[in-house]
Amino acid sequence: MNSKHLPIALGLLLILSACSWEPKSTEGLPQQAPGGKADAGQEAPGIELDEASWLEFSKPEMAFSLRHPQDWTRSEGEAFGAYHAFFSNSDSGARMGVLPKGELDFGLPSDPTLTETMVGGKKAEQRLWKLDDGKVLVFVQLSEYPDAWNQDNRIQFSGQESEMETFQKMLSSFRFLE
Repeated sequence: MNSKHLPIALGLLLILSACSWEPKSTEGLPQQAPGGKADAGQEAPGIELDEASWLEFSKPEMAFSLRHPQDWTRSEGEAFGAYHAFFSNSDSGARMGVLPKGELDFGLPSDPTLTETMVGGKKAEQRLWKLDDGKVLVFVQLSEYPDAWNQDNRIQFSGQESEMETFQKMLSSFRFLE
């Protein structure tokens, strides 16, 4: 890994996450399917959500919703003319975001693990890097786009490898609002 590029990439992520917002009520939003499992057609069979404690986040104008652990904070905003939303665990530093794709992967090791996956019933490619500090960085890029989804967006996760299960649970709850 070219270590001089990592601070630049991390700095850009910090800038994008600087915006915050007040949490809004989840009343009236779609809820998780009975039994704690993601709805049919989702991509992580067998993964169960903590139905009692996870919250729904919905952003109709950006055409998506997802569920996240209650103790993760949410922030959203615009930077450089593009929308972003982050979900963060302040205890561990783990973060999942919906943000514009771009060159933030510049300077990462050249050989990520590539996995074909599904997000909200759409085909996607997941790239996973194991970083020198024991953390992982995951970019998920759709290869099939819903009509209302901004094709310049990607889903990203950074955190300890042990937190990948939480990320996969969040990803399995992802829905496109069309």
